[in-house]
Amino acid sequence: MIVFIILVFLPFEDSWLQATPLGYAGASLAIIPILILLVLKTVTGQISKSFILYLGYSILLSSLFAFVYQDLPVETLIDRGSRAFILYSLYFFAFIYFKHTKVDISKASIALVSIIGSSLLLTLVAPDYLNSISPLHYSDTSNYRPRGYSIEASTFGYIVISSILLLCWLKNINTYIGLGLSLGCALLVNSKGAMIGLLLAWFVYLMLSGNKNLISKVIGLIFVTIAAFIAVPLLAAIFQSDFDEYTSTATRSTMAILSVMSIFHSPLGHGFTGYLPYINYNGQDSIYISKIISPIPLNYSEVSNYFTAGAYKSVGAKSFVFDSIIIFGMPFLIYFFSAIKKGRRLSIIINSPSRDILFYYTIISLVFYIPGIGGYISAVILGICLNRHITKVSK
Repeated sequence: MIVFIILVFLPFEDSWLQATPLGYAGASLAIIPILILLVLKTVTGQISKSFILYLGYSILLSSLFAFVYQDLPVETLIDRGSRAFILYSLYFFAFIYFKHTKVDISKASIALVSIIGSSLLLTLVAPDYLNSISPLHYSDTSNYRPRGYSIEASTFGYIVISSILLLCWLKNINTYIGLGLSLGCALLVNSKGAMIGLLLAWFVYLMLSGNKNLISKVIGLIFVTIAAFIAVPLLAAIFQSDFDEYTSTATRSTMAILSVMSIFHSPLGHGFTGYLPYINYNGQDSIYISKIISPIPLNYSEVSNYFTAGAYKSVGAKSFVFDSIIIFGMPFLIYFFSAIKKGRRLSIIINSPSRDILFYYTIISLVFYIPGIGGYISAVILGICLNRHITKVSK
């Protein structure tokens, strides 16, 4: 029942729990059943060794950098560091649990898609209701892109596509039906990250699926090409609008560069206490590098605000992977690539095109455009994709 409730609550990522002492940790309604599950596992002594290892490494590293930056204000160092630690801990716990659970989630996946469908329907018939503050939304939005029950359009795009592909996998629905629905929903949501991520995941699947014959791959590539021709004009318009008016491209690229730089400064990471100070003090160098390598001028007005002492509001790489590199360094990259390697091995055992595309899409999304933290659907989906029991249980 708890697992069912978690999946049903996943789409609601802008809940009024943010008005409680939970703050941003309460953005996702799924935090309630996840916390219940965490307490139950702790009380019964069933916490995984991986989670305990994560806790130990995080606390040790963060304590070290709390000492290094001991002269900084408590709000920047301890308060913000503790908040990030809680968010990451809940996210990692959800991932670890769904990576090992043997609970049947097929019925929950149907309920999940049904709820996503209701949000898409509301997007079409009453978009203003979902853009403003309402019982379904704690905050309003300024750009009025469809966001469903999520906090913004980019995460909504990921939620829609991943939910469709999950259902296709567990219910053995034709993959091309799922891809067609996913692409159509991505176009409706108007999320360039979702569209590009889906097309890339589809392409990667075709290239890596050694069990497919040449004809099948050619047919698949033709579909990818057709889908790209449909999506590219819209993507070009969206990117041009971003270059001219918005700042997301500049922010993401600059923070990605800063993330790579962080490995050279501290290969073992900066911990939760060193995360903000590192960004505040070293960001201008990444803007300088970005300006050199960027073929077009970008709008750095947003990201420049990150690089002042004490800045913390909305500061982040807008990417789970690049944020995690700054926090955990090379150990995170080793763990992340080992998870990808395991996912590739499971492709042979599970033998589901929808599952493989979902796995690649989640990896691409976590690298390039979704922060993950604050919402739990990417943790749940990635855990399910790495769970060898899920398909057997669902059948």
